[in-house]
Amino acid sequence: MDRTEGLFQNTLIDKEYEYLDEEFKIEISEEDFDRIKVSHLENGGETKDYVDSLIVILNYELNQEFLAVNKALLQITYSWDRVGYHIWKSAEESKDLAAQAGFFHPWRFQKYIESDLEGDVKHDIIEELRYGLEQKLDLFLKDANNEELTKLGFLHSERRAQKLKEMGLEHHPPLQLKN
Repeated sequence: MDRTEGLFQNTLIDKEYEYLDEEFKIEISEEDFDRIKVSHLENGGETKDYVDSLIVILNYELNQEFLAVNKALLQITYSWDRVGYHIWKSAEESKDLAAQAGFFHPWRFQKYIESDLEGDVKHDIIEELRYGLEQKLDLFLKDANNEELTKLGFLHSERRAQKLKEMGLEHHPPLQLKN
């Protein structure tokens, strides 16, 4: 995708990891994992799921650089649900739209949507989101860029609000927006 050249600079999603395959599945022996875990987490820590194990691997691979580990973790574990919160679509719809635009990882698609690069699929997503936000917030958002629109979309996502409610958390969208 020559048109996206430069869009993904300074990313950790493209780094070649010793213990992660191209789909970010962990490939390491139990013995090596336990050795890394003890040397890169206090008291060896407890790993309950994939994210816990991924943190162990990223701590090792990124030399315990806290900001790099957090950045890589966010990029690798970015979900289609999260993309959907930004653009007011379901996870499946987001994944289908990404495939139409030639993207197969949620974080890459999100960065593409936020960018100023042109694309038919993206144009339709942004214009639909802009219209929906203008109706919901009673604002004129003609001058808002794609990144601002997707951030507003995330903050005012009905699906995200419902998910937070199901988790027993309150959803508090901003009371006032800068226009």
